[in-house]
Amino acid sequence: MYLVLILFAVFCLQLLYTKKWKYKSMENIPGPPPNILIGNMGLMKGNIEDMFHNIISLNKTFGKFVKIWVSPITPKIVIADPGVAQKVLNSSLSKSSLYNHMFPFLGNGLVTSHVDLWRKDRKLTNVAFNTKLMDPYNIAFEYHGNQLVSMLYEKTGLNALNIVPFVDLYALDVICETMIGVRTHILKTGDMEYLNARSQFLTIVMNRTYSLYKGYNFLFKFTNEYRLSKRCEEILRDFSKFLISEYMKNSKSRSNDDTDTKNVFEIITEAGLTGDRLIDHVNTFVVAGQDTPASTIAYALYEIAHKPEIQRKVVEESVEILGRDKNVTITRNDMHGMVYLEALIKEALRHYPAVPMIERTLDEDLQVSGGIVPAGTDTTINIYAMHHDEEFFKEPNKFDPDRFLPANSSKINLSGFLPFSKGSRDCIGKTFAMYQMKSVITKVVRNFELLPADPPVKLVLTSEFVMKSSSGNQIRIKPRQL
Repeated sequence: MYLVLILFAVFCLQLLYTKKWKYKSMENIPGPPPNILIGNMGLMKGNIEDMFHNIISLNKTFGKFVKIWVSPITPKIVIADPGVAQKVLNSSLSKSSLYNHMFPFLGNGLVTSHVDLWRKDRKLTNVAFNTKLMDPYNIAFEYHGNQLVSMLYEKTGLNALNIVPFVDLYALDVICETMIGVRTHILKTGDMEYLNARSQFLTIVMNRTYSLYKGYNFLFKFTNEYRLSKRCEEILRDFSKFLISEYMKNSKSRSNDDTDTKNVFEIITEAGLTGDRLIDHVNTFVVAGQDTPASTIAYALYEIAHKPEIQRKVVEESVEILGRDKNVTITRNDMHGMVYLEALIKEALRHYPAVPMIERTLDEDLQVSGGIVPAGTDTTINIYAMHHDEEFFKEPNKFDPDRFLPANSSKINLSGFLPFSKGSRDCIGKTFAMYQMKSVITKVVRNFELLPADPPVKLVLTSEFVMKSSSGNQIRIKPRQL
């Protein structure tokens, strides 16, 4: 009895200290009223779709700076102001506690490593993404793009085809070859074990982030999700070990000593990374290099299928640049001329940001409207909210590639466009991803007429860290005559 009273007294004192002193400078920042025992965790009731929509709608309801309490004594600021978001991303390199839950999978990779280690590894791997050195990657884009087209020819005539698993497996094959140097045939086999395990793991990460007790490791271990996450971790790390083993098996047959054209894996192994450090980097580059392109390609194809005028423009541009031979090799120089397709991809990245929210822990105090947020506070950058803000994008809920055409660039405020984050810890592979997306979307639309599913199936957006549609991206495809 005395112990209970002591613990209750400690809790009350901690609560009083938090509200009256430690975070007093934030008291005028708006937000939903917290419950004294659970903070704002009531926002996280329901399934992951409900959680996603509750979080992304916070800024629309309360303004560009919103305070929520992720526990009775721990606040977080949700930011939807581009200027402040970029200031945070430029000045605060520390990742928030959300990324701690990814550590069992990604370890000390670029996404999750502490700042000093990240600086060293980012400098090391930058060379692999030099724009002038990307031509060798086009071999993989061509090969696996053609494999995807061949697979899709077998699916013509269906009333509804979920394009997501095909694009996901295609993108996984591409990243394994380009980043690790291993040609896999996962699309051909249809093996979804790795992707399913990763989806389950990241969903658990999101659930832990917005749970009152699952965020604590010692409590999480008593849940069923803990056992599932451990199984997922095993599958994910085994996949990376397989890739490393395959690379090593074939390394003796390689004679390329040109350091300028080495892939990421060759760079980090020659730098002396071994064991868990090597696995961490393989895990990171596979997940980061697969998810964003695959997600964006699937949404772009879905919108093309539902908007005949957009589809016509994409096809006409490709014919003007490449002619009517469907088997033509698409070069990087060809892709430079695909201005409308690039605008479409940017609009897909705006409308359906692959990572709708990112987080940082403030490295210094932050002045916002309503108060001062102390250093050490976690912040959420609400990319989805900024991408759908009328202040920056006219008719933000309309899918309109024209807004990103060069002639219209002066009419939009691109400070609110953050599909690959901003600042020093932005996406290292953003240029690589754009080339890949241009290549495969061009191949698909030149081979198929894309149509809505019959009957049409609406997207049901959710987030497992990466934005997904729980209803799939359902379309129909018919062979095209160019």
